[in-house]
Amino acid sequence: MIGATAAKQLSLAASSMLFTHLDFATKPNGQYPSEDFEKVLARSAFNGEFVHTTAKKLQLARGEDIDLQQRSPLAKSLLYHLRGLSPDAIDA
Repeated sequence: MIGATAAKQLSLAASSMLFTHLDFATKPNGQYPSEDFEKVLARSAFNGEFVHTTAKKLQLARGEDIDLQQRSPLAKSLLYHLRGLSPDAIDA
């Protein structure tokens, strides 16, 4: 098993290589930038977590107020943008 620091570095490296080619079509005035989506996707993939759980952890780490009874707005926004992607969204 790899340590937490190594896992974080691996996750950041993978997200910068894999997910930066996705065009989430976020608007400049959107609540969440594409970088947030990349972080959530990378952590979910490498930790085997649900997107909702990962988004809540990211929001808690930032000190944001969250409602544990409601779905994360970051997760909802990410899933909304993922539905709009097509296979052509990846610039190879």
